[in-house]
Amino acid sequence: VAVSRYYSSPHIQLEMLLPGGGNHATRLIARDLFHTNQWVHLAAVIALAFVNLGGDDAATTLPATSDSSPLTNPATTAPSAVTSTAPGTTGESGTTVTPNATGAPVVLAFDGSDQGAGIPGPASQAGIPGALIAVAVAPNGQVYVTSADTAVLRISSGQVEAVAGFDDADAPSAGITVGADGSVFITTTAGVIRVSNGVGTLILDGASAGLSGTLGPLVLDGGGNLYIADNGTSRVVRLAPDGGLTLVAGTGSQAAPDSIPVEGAVAVTSEIGRVVGLVVDRDGRLLIADATLHRVRAVARDGTITSVAGGGSVGLDSIETVIGTAAATSTDLSFKSVDGIAVDRSGRIYVAASLDHGVVRFGSDGVVEVVLGGAGTSTAGAVAALAISPSGDLIYSDGLMVWTISGAAGAG
Repeated sequence: VAVSRYYSSPHIQLEMLLPGGGNHATRLIARDLFHTNQWVHLAAVIALAFVNLGGDDAATTLPATSDSSPLTNPATTAPSAVTSTAPGTTGESGTTVTPNATGAPVVLAFDGSDQGAGIPGPASQAGIPGALIAVAVAPNGQVYVTSADTAVLRISSGQVEAVAGFDDADAPSAGITVGADGSVFITTTAGVIRVSNGVGTLILDGASAGLSGTLGPLVLDGGGNLYIADNGTSRVVRLAPDGGLTLVAGTGSQAAPDSIPVEGAVAVTSEIGRVVGLVVDRDGRLLIADATLHRVRAVARDGTITSVAGGGSVGLDSIETVIGTAAATSTDLSFKSVDGIAVDRSGRIYVAASLDHGVVRFGSDGVVEVVLGGAGTSTAGAVAALAISPSGDLIYSDGLMVWTISGAAGAG
């Protein structure tokens, strides 16, 4: 794993752990990154022989195209309330929004510049180092983001600080999620890295596991299973706590744009497109935001896959903009784009549609409520990554800034 970043502090430690039995792991301690006007370049190349995921010196390998045992139990316990999504496209900042939910959108972090200045420091004065890629919320309410300039940043108490940085060759790709213990999981071009107490560990070597270098979103369920989108092979896999890797959805071939999927088919025999968001709902379903099919797909506990939003003919500019009055169901919607997804504690699903300039939500009855934008009256910008805080705030990014709508998702 190559690790190279611009650091402002000598408080950096790289360690190779060589525990008994030859099991190798790599640790990176990175603190006090991105100090304004003080940049020191640190480059380190760590030879990683392998990462043990199951038994001694054994690499976990995913079958090339399918798995003999489809998903039967995505969540062994109640799913975590922490949600994590990743955007499809990024866009302009400083746009005007028309709120349709509790409270108006306000900027949570970043000033709209793309310079990386002011980190660490006040959130309102920080410039994002490269476009925002993904957003996640920890159980304690702290917000984590990844940027295109290979940084993992934390937003807390009005401040922004960097918690990790990576070389371009191992840059964060499109996914971040936070576990119940505060550990941060990130998809990178090298695989999946867990950052805990400032220490980064490669827990899944993508190449050794037969995955591509284009991993996407990821999410944890309540049983500690980690679901990972591999957009390079159009599959979603599940990494169990014991290191076992299982195919959950996809065949290895990407679905054709806007093609009509077979509803109720077995997920591991169904083509999926580019995944821009993953969440697990309280029923244990894995929800997939599919940017190619312009739909939200749900993998049930029995391993079948269905569409729960999109595929219809009603555009966001054709439905009402007041919550509770939309005369459409989720499968009636026709999204111009699907760019992010989240689920709140009551089970409502939120979908960001950047090209539709809005965010909608729906519950088990499928009735659509417009949370942001709609009716052609809003320019909400490139709404992409979505997350929901424990207190029920809706958090989203537009590529260069992070916004929040207080109480929009209800109290957690």
